[in-house]
Amino acid sequence: MDIEKRGAKNFYKIANLSVLEYISLKDRNAYNFLYQYFVKVLSDSGLFKFFESYKNKYENGNLTQLDFENLQSRFIKFIIGNTAINGEVEIRRIYPKLLNVFACENNLPGSVKGRMSENQFYYTDLMYNRKNWRDLSKDKTISRQESITESEQNIVEGTAFNAYLVQKAINQIKKMYTESEIKDQWSNGDATQVHHIFPKSKFPQLAHYLENLIKLTATQHYTKAHPNNKTDAINADYQLVCLLAKSDNIEKSLNRNELYYRKESFIYCINTGLSKELNFDLTFRQIKTELATIYNDL
Repeated sequence: MDIEKRGAKNFYKIANLSVLEYISLKDRNAYNFLYQYFVKVLSDSGLFKFFESYKNKYENGNLTQLDFENLQSRFIKFIIGNTAINGEVEIRRIYPKLLNVFACENNLPGSVKGRMSENQFYYTDLMYNRKNWRDLSKDKTISRQESITESEQNIVEGTAFNAYLVQKAINQIKKMYTESEIKDQWSNGDATQVHHIFPKSKFPQLAHYLENLIKLTATQHYTKAHPNNKTDAINADYQLVCLLAKSDNIEKSLNRNELYYRKESFIYCINTGLSKELNFDLTFRQIKTELATIYNDL
C-alpha cells in the first residue's frame, strides 16, 4: 500500500494491483502468496532456520512432539520480544496458521488442536470444509498423485461463489491475451471468446480453472470448437488443438515465472475431462505426447 498524508487524514492506494488480483483469483494463489510471504518474513527475522530444522528432523525420521513444542516456544518468545503482543494465548492461535502452511508445502506434520499432527499436513487440511482424511484412512498411504488430485477438489459446484470464480477466471483470460491462443487459419479477427476446453455443462468442477480456458476468435469458437454453432457439441479434433496450444501457453507462462497457472492443475483438468490418470510429474512434452496418443484412440 502507498500512503499519502492530506492534512489530518491518511489516503491509501494499492501499490501493486496485479499481485492483489493474483491472490484473489483462486485459493491456491492465496496459499502460494502466503507461503512465500511466510518464508520471507521468517528468513528476515532469523526464525526460518528453526523451521528448516523441524523439516530436516522429519525427513531424517526423528521428529518428536518435543521438537514441535520447542519450535512453538521459539516462535512465542520471538513474537513477545519483537511485537506489541505480550500474551501467549493469541500467539498460540497464530502459530498453527503459519506452521500448517509450511508443513503443507513441505509434506510435514502440522498442528492439530495444539499438538503435532500424527501424519503429514495436506492442502485440503487447510480448508474449513475439508473432507476428513482420518475417516478416509489415507493418511499414511496416500500418494502424491492422490494428494494433488484431492487438493484440486475444493469447490462446491452450483453455488453463487463458484459462479463468481468462473466469471473471474474468464475475465482473467481476457486480460492475459489480446489475440487468439491458437494460431491457425481461423485466428484472424478479434479474439473475443473464452472457450471451456472441457465443457462447463459436463465438467462444472473445471469451469473456473484458467488451465481449462482458452481465448479464441468467434470463428474458432463457433465453427471449430463447437461444430455448426452447436454450443453443446464438441469437436474432438479441435479440442486436442486447444489442449496442445494451452499446454504451450502454460509452459511459456511458467517459464516467465508467472504464477497464473499450475502444471498440476492442467493435468488434473486432462485427467478429469478424459477420464485418465496421467502422472503429475510429466513434462509438458510428455503431456502433449500422451494427449496425441489419447485422441488417436478416440
